[in-house]
Amino acid sequence: GFDKADRRVTCFYFYLWDSDFGPAFIKVCSYFPYPIKVWVNGHEWAKQQAAQAGIVFTALSNGFASCDDPPGLQAICDRLGSGAITVFFERWMSRLPLPFGPRERDGGYWWELSMRQIEVSRTLVFDAPRNARTFFDALVSDNIGLGRPDEISCIFDRRIRSDTETGFATKVVTRGVDVTVNLFYKHSRIKQ
Repeated sequence: GFDKADRRVTCFYFYLWDSDFGPAFIKVCSYFPYPIKVWVNGHEWAKQQAAQAGIVFTALSNGFASCDDPPGLQAICDRLGSGAITVFFERWMSRLPLPFGPRERDGGYWWELSMRQIEVSRTLVFDAPRNARTFFDALVSDNIGLGRPDEISCIFDRRIRSDTETGFATKVVTRGVDVTVNLFYKHSRIKQ
């Protein structure tokens, strides 16, 4: 059954299109101390910056497949840091409707930006499956001692079941040319 009930709004999402960062969102909670969550994507920032610099590129959903000026693109990527993110944050804090206004800010009640979660990825594009296989073989050789586990299990195209006795495993997926290496140890996971 269904019952009608009053429910308070607990958060507001502002989905943004920023001239420097592209798509982003800011979540403002409606209860004290009014925590805020900011989501930006470094790849999207780099795409916006490359387009503004006139660099021609072929975009991937979360990276670049190619570009006509790799050193220029690398220089752009090297510029992304806390300063650019702080400018984004301050720009939108001055434009969004917020529970704190100038009076609260003058009184010392305002938000400070801190990093709660940072995800880093390295996008590699291979022009032939054999190149992906070569990379994968080198990756496994170079990282065989990752985490210094007592044992490493290489499992090809097989699920790790709940009755597997080891507490960790290396799962290798090589469907087509996509290669993913997942390393598990207790409650940790590293993905390459």
